[in-house]
Amino acid sequence: LDRVSQHVLSSKISVRRSWRILRSTWRLFYSDMSKSVPLIFVLSSGSDPMAAFLRFAKEKDYEERVHSISLGQGQGPVAERLIFAAVKAGDWVFLQNCHL
Repeated sequence: LDRVSQHVLSSKISVRRSWRILRSTWRLFYSDMSKSVPLIFVLSSGSDPMAAFLRFAKEKDYEERVHSISLGQGQGPVAERLIFAAVKAGDWVFLQNCHL
């Protein structure tokens, strides 16, 4: 992860090259994940990795097993149930707006 973030942060890359780097970045992220090690993004304002994440899920034939929820306004208990269900089923949960 350090290697990827250093490369991405230090590079001035074109949009076309950025997708290739992002694809390889997702692969590195995936290799670091496990059922007990989640993938957590700390994003700057306006960043949204959801589209890239969904493309990666499709690559892994997991797009039907991805669940997404935006937190805030009482969504905590809903997200908690979603996480417990996903743990049992082996699905992925994408939590957005965790700061709310």
